Amino acid sequence: MPSKVSEVYILGSESIKEKPRLNEGQAYFNILTDGELLPSGLSIRKNQPLRIADVATGTGQWLLDVHRQLPDLPSSRFVGFDVSSALFPPPQALPAQVTLYEHDIRHQFPAEFIGTFDVVHARFLKYAFLKMEWEGVLQNMVSLLKPGGHLLWEDSDYSLYSCIPSSSAFTEMVNFDIEFALKCGRDISRAH
Repeated sequence: MPSKVSEVYILGSESIKEKPRLNEGQAYFNILTDGELLPSGLSIRKNQPLRIADVATGTGQWLLDVHRQLPDLPSSRFVGFDVSSALFPPPQALPAQVTLYEHDIRHQFPAEFIGTFDVVHARFLKYAFLKMEWEGVLQNMVSLLKPGGHLLWEDSDYSLYSCIPSSSAFTEMVNFDIEFALKCGRDISRAH
């Protein structure tokens, strides 16, 4: 039986305070990636219409940033999915090519979305799911891809956490996070 997201994802997916945190996190990633949100190695034609999905989209900010970066092709579509629509911008504030849907990615997507996307993006899913849920989540994300499509998944790994210079406070914070993850039933291994 799948968990309730709120039991595993403790960052507050419906809290109004979550919106600035998510948007600031996206701004930080823009700096880290030099603004290159779609890796240059992807074999997509950026002057052709694209269909791009963002799962666990939160505020939709990644999708909006990608929309701004790509050529303005009227038939391109940018679709975001999240378990809660509480953080979505109002539909009238979105560009015509961007649509956000409430959908729990632990469940199959409606048939209209299956096999229709050139790129499916996800970020920091490790905080949202139990170990037993990963296989289904991955299958559901992959089901969205067209043949030859790309899954772009950005996540973190506890083994890569570091602090220079080392501090007991940092070590305590990481240990607390790992203990909580294990207590919730999250998978803290490197491979999914």
